[in-house]
Amino acid sequence: MINKYFQRTIEIFSIIVIAAISLYLLEKNPIVFDLTKNQKYTVDKKIIELLNSLEDNVYVKVFYDKGSSDYNNISEVLRNLSRYSNKIKVSYIDPRKDIVTAQLYGFSSSNQVLIIYKDRKKFENTIDNEKFANIVSNLLRQKKGQILFTTGHKEPSIDDYNQEGLSSLVKSFRDEGLTVENINLATDNIYNPLVLFVVGPKVDLSEFEIKKIKDYLYDGGKLVVALKNYEKSKFRNLDKLIREFGIDVQENFIIGLDPNNLAVVVSNVVNLPYLSALANVNFYMLNPLVINRIDNVKDVSLSEVLVAKGIMITQDMKKNRQIVVSKDLIKDYTVAMMSERIFKDKKSNILVIGDYGMLVNALVNAGENTNFVLAIIDYFSGNESGFVFKPKDIPDLPIVVPTGQQLALYVIYLLIPFGFLFLTLFFIVRRRVSRSSL
Repeated sequence: MINKYFQRTIEIFSIIVIAAISLYLLEKNPIVFDLTKNQKYTVDKKIIELLNSLEDNVYVKVFYDKGSSDYNNISEVLRNLSRYSNKIKVSYIDPRKDIVTAQLYGFSSSNQVLIIYKDRKKFENTIDNEKFANIVSNLLRQKKGQILFTTGHKEPSIDDYNQEGLSSLVKSFRDEGLTVENINLATDNIYNPLVLFVVGPKVDLSEFEIKKIKDYLYDGGKLVVALKNYEKSKFRNLDKLIREFGIDVQENFIIGLDPNNLAVVVSNVVNLPYLSALANVNFYMLNPLVINRIDNVKDVSLSEVLVAKGIMITQDMKKNRQIVVSKDLIKDYTVAMMSERIFKDKKSNILVIGDYGMLVNALVNAGENTNFVLAIIDYFSGNESGFVFKPKDIPDLPIVVPTGQQLALYVIYLLIPFGFLFLTLFFIVRRRVSRSSL
């Protein structure tokens, strides 16, 4: 009798142990299938490595209406990421009840996510696996330095919040820990900023101003020139500087993918190792100029940064809006280029962008325009291997599934051991009944 009860106790205990082991293994290896079409719940191996390398906790404050679909997606993303690291601490702030708490954390409106690492923070409207990892990576290596924007040539203002202003771009820089100021080269000297921006000048820079920029470049400076409505005859001094670095800007060309909407172009990053991770990501620009190499310039290293696949059209063709699109017309055109030159062991850079429209408030947050500019800043800062992800980097492991699918997996994980135990017990009982009948 004692042996009988002891045997039953062992069987029950075995069932509990196997069930516990199954749950533990499922929790530690939540990966079987990602059944979503675009693999939105797949977690890149690089992201897992980043989470496991954190020295401190990452605090995530979700200030969202729980009834929205974005809230559910964000919750799912954070839940999945938390499975890989116990250093992700998530809390939810109710927009209807916790207004005071939200104000203390600096939320300007509802439906925002705040990510905090040590004394650094970043606000976002929504997140996914890659965006979360990029934000955390940027917080880990938050940049230091000064960004200067030239004034005095009718450039768009860094304080302008209208569509043609640069306030959103400036906010992105300041969120990265950078300081941003204006500089009037006619009166001010350049005191070794991280990057000098010349964005959309409508009048040429003077020879005196160009001399200051050259001195800055000879000392290893970094210059970004973003243009629009560029005519060489009106920008002789600026064009001469750009050409000295091996870059030729072609005026009076438009690129368009859609003949019914010739103002829009989608371009892809190519041919730069530090930007290769941004390939297959759309950049939205307006009326980009075509940029060519000047091959006979010595001691200059040139790299194409943005290439658009589109149709080269003249201003007259644009006015008529009558274009017969054929495969022969659709070609690749460079609309941004990087030049590197060494002066006395110091590397100077000029990046020329064929349309500053990608930097203004109306478009800087479209596609990956902001990430593109931040990747350039990373490169200028000496970080040539920016931590950026793209969908094709996602390996076939590991995979996390949504809650509904997880439930099915839990059932499968539990049914297999329980089914095995049930069959074992069934044959044991059957054997005993057979023996007793004899």
